[in-house]
Amino acid sequence: MDNFKLEKVSVRLTRDAPIMSGTPITTPEEAVRTVGHDMCELDREVVCIINLKADGTPINCTFASMGAVDKSIAHPRELLKATILSNAANMILMHNHPSGSLEPSMEDTLLTDRMVKVCDLVGVPLLDHIIVGGDDSQYFSFREKDKLPVSNLRYELKTDYKDIEFNVPMAAESRTYSDNRRNAKVIAVCNQKSRSGKTTTVVNMGMGFAREGYKVLMVDSDPKADMTASLGWSDTDGIENSLATAMESVTRNQSVDFNSLILSHPEGIDVIPSNLDLSFLESRLVTEMGREQIMRMLLKEVRDKYDYIIIDCQSSLGMIIINALTAADSVIIPVQDEQLKGMSQLLQTINRVRVFSNTDLKVEGALIINSSSRTAEMIRSAFGKYVKVFDTKIPVEETSYAYRNLVKEVIANDRESGVHFLESGAEGF
Repeated sequence: MDNFKLEKVSVRLTRDAPIMSGTPITTPEEAVRTVGHDMCELDREVVCIINLKADGTPINCTFASMGAVDKSIAHPRELLKATILSNAANMILMHNHPSGSLEPSMEDTLLTDRMVKVCDLVGVPLLDHIIVGGDDSQYFSFREKDKLPVSNLRYELKTDYKDIEFNVPMAAESRTYSDNRRNAKVIAVCNQKSRSGKTTTVVNMGMGFAREGYKVLMVDSDPKADMTASLGWSDTDGIENSLATAMESVTRNQSVDFNSLILSHPEGIDVIPSNLDLSFLESRLVTEMGREQIMRMLLKEVRDKYDYIIIDCQSSLGMIIINALTAADSVIIPVQDEQLKGMSQLLQTINRVRVFSNTDLKVEGALIINSSSRTAEMIRSAFGKYVKVFDTKIPVEETSYAYRNLVKEVIANDRESGVHFLESGAEGF
């Protein structure tokens, strides 16, 4: 018999040196007086949770996340660990802005809204979210400013409040938004069946948008790197900066060198390449905080440089395709004959992503490739309630003309729905 031993583990609450008294906390000022001084001395963003008894007496505080100088990853899963172990009745969320600015950013607002909802579900109300900066004599309290719940908020940004993403697990300082910047539409092209025409569709759409005068970024999120190779970078293993290395940098709160990451193609498109490193990254993402949001956070840094960002997704279901769907605004599903089962599985995946990480994700349509008209009718019959079928169909021959029509159809739909792009070119990095 093997001498195999199964490790027994446990999760316990451990105590550090105390930094607070037993005085009940009943106001934001008292909360800041308790831990604000320690947070204001830090040179990086830190997210702190103060756990309270029912009468407001502090049980403990936990520094749940430490990030960079202007942002910190903060997921409810990690923020609530000590709260639940401490049997807290209430909690206060607090984080610092090392710059000294007390203005809540969009990310701060999204985090507040998400935590209010999650805390209500677990039965430990979030009493306040407080921002400190500079010194502990000044602070911003969401509750004191009547911004809690977030439905009370009238958030003044250069973007509409209805467009704010409520699933981004991050606290961050405000950034300056330009009135005339781009805001790329992100399209994920995917099907959970191989040989569905995904890569061919991405390449032809990207070049088609570029010929129409739009600024395009194509992202290869398949470890097989078929798209990267088809565009001329055949030695994918020799690519040092790829989607995998960039996402790895995001998980470590490190800056991404987009100048070396993004490759330029003679057809006027930009490319984020892939290679087998993405497979190894996928296995590591399982234990990462906010793991489904990594690609979204990466592409957020370049959305204002492009009109369209098109993601070539891998066929197998895993954390990378979840990342791609979480980062996307819409999905295009290429379908060939006898791939309806794969389409059904993909729609189930999309619905799960809508529930957990991207409530605004839309299915833009099914694209019929090399198939009979019967396939289109089968899709309309089986999925017509959920999926539109593009008018454009890709035939066996003369595909370039058909893809040009597809691009025009997508552009026409975007204009009809109010998607806006700048006419002038974007500045480089």
